[in-house]
Amino acid sequence: MVGLSVLVVDDSALYRKILADLFSAMDGIDSVTRAINGKDALARMAEKPVDLVTLDLEMPILDGLATLPQIRARHPNAKVIIVSAYSRSGAEVTMRALEAGAFDFLTKPDFEDLETSQAKLGHRLTAMIQPMLQTRTPQPERSTQRSPPPPPVSVAPMPMDIRMIRAVGIGISTGGPSALARLLAKLNPNFSRPILVVQHMPPLFTQALAESLDRQSKLEVVEAKSGQTVRAGRVYVAPGGAQMCVDAGDNGEIIRITDDPPEVFCKPSADYLFRSMARIYDGRVMALVMTGMGNDGNRGAQLIKRRGGHVIAQDEASCVVFGMPREVIRQGVASEILSLEEIPNVLNRYFG
Repeated sequence: MVGLSVLVVDDSALYRKILADLFSAMDGIDSVTRAINGKDALARMAEKPVDLVTLDLEMPILDGLATLPQIRARHPNAKVIIVSAYSRSGAEVTMRALEAGAFDFLTKPDFEDLETSQAKLGHRLTAMIQPMLQTRTPQPERSTQRSPPPPPVSVAPMPMDIRMIRAVGIGISTGGPSALARLLAKLNPNFSRPILVVQHMPPLFTQALAESLDRQSKLEVVEAKSGQTVRAGRVYVAPGGAQMCVDAGDNGEIIRITDDPPEVFCKPSADYLFRSMARIYDGRVMALVMTGMGNDGNRGAQLIKRRGGHVIAQDEASCVVFGMPREVIRQGVASEILSLEEIPNVLNRYFG
């Protein structure tokens, strides 16, 4: 395996040390260098390009938000992880950075419980770099003997009457804010189904995400609240740190926000949402499993498919991380495999 080179950019010496120490202790990291601000980072990258940059947002001379587009322009292959303050203002700026092409984000550790916070940060970082390491693993030499082709993906047709589909569910993670912005911006204003979204994010950040998406979409986008009536043409984003499901109400379907435990380490979880949608809508659901790490959404999508629903998986080429949709495709659950550009066109054709 070819290791990664990392650049830690932060004006705080303590945070530089925390992140550099975490990276240095990981398998698969070849080198770790440090920079004190964006200007310093760009100079160091001009001398020696790196694979991964952790970028603080609040820095003197050149801050993270101003540095990010320059990194993207000069070093398009470098992945950028934003290091954000766990605050309302930090969440809003982080959304802008993710929409501008940052790979993912971290929140800064809590000084009051530094040891526990560092352990959580190390776990999160390790999960983030795994997809990068996998793409750098040398492939075995091809045998001259031709191997049998993989089995075909099981593809089910759309229901004969498209009006059977009553709601759309989306499960998404790494690369999600940018992908959701591009998808929702292209949906027609007369979109005739509710959309329920699970984006893996902590509290505060999902509210900032919903507000950002609302500004870019012709549809109303809200962070979901317990007891809300599910309405056609509205987008509901599951709040971070909680589970979201759909339940039966007196006047139609309603949102329930619960404190149930994580599923596949996710809270909110797409499996949790999809399972409730399959039950309440009697399978008349379209599930989208999009860019993200792990396999959240896979079991819920299987249930939706078994009950007669339709499952769309985002294709590998348009994913930032091809984890979640890959699992759905592997299991033969995907009714369609579409690029990020194709997904809104198909949704408009069915429901616009």
